[in-house]
Amino acid sequence: MRKTELKELYKMMFPNYPDIVTVKQLREMLGIIRQLAYKLIGNGEIQAVKIGTSLKIPKISVINYVLGEEVKHKLDKLIRLTPAQRKRCNRLIRKLCANYDDGNCLLLDDGEACVCPQIISFSLLCKYFRRAVLPADKELSADIYKVHTEPCEICGKGFVPKSNRQKYCAECGRKVRRRQKAESERKRRRVDG
Repeated sequence: MRKTELKELYKMMFPNYPDIVTVKQLREMLGIIRQLAYKLIGNGEIQAVKIGTSLKIPKISVINYVLGEEVKHKLDKLIRLTPAQRKRCNRLIRKLCANYDDGNCLLLDDGEACVCPQIISFSLLCKYFRRAVLPADKELSADIYKVHTEPCEICGKGFVPKSNRQKYCAECGRKVRRRQKAESERKRRRVDG
């Protein structure tokens, strides 16, 4: 994502809040309780500066947290999606994301509709998408993260093996086990009969 795209994204997200927010405003922005807000600040997931007795939080830090960026703002480590991957991600978002509502992100909703940043981007931005939605499609996840895949011996479709002995994808593996079990039962009945 280019810096100009990032600037536009920052303008779109939380437009009614100032550049420096308080803990109360942070809670409103994220819809979280007070203890969780202080925990995020204490863990360093959201940057804050103590001025006198109050904490001041840069709005950019909140946006980086929501988008899943590291606090140190490492743009070069963002994973770029190919057009085919982006298309599959968008299909997955529309189907499975609990925060997606007609092109808007409920997580970022602060009274006004906010466009889902993952839908409009060619990068993996959304932390919720990476952790909760993307693992539902193991093939897409393996493709994006460049995980080694093996071809299934029956159907030839790529899958991520759970062990070094696995020969079949999950679907074909069930069929093979069922067939082997039926054959074993037949042999046992012949011997007993």
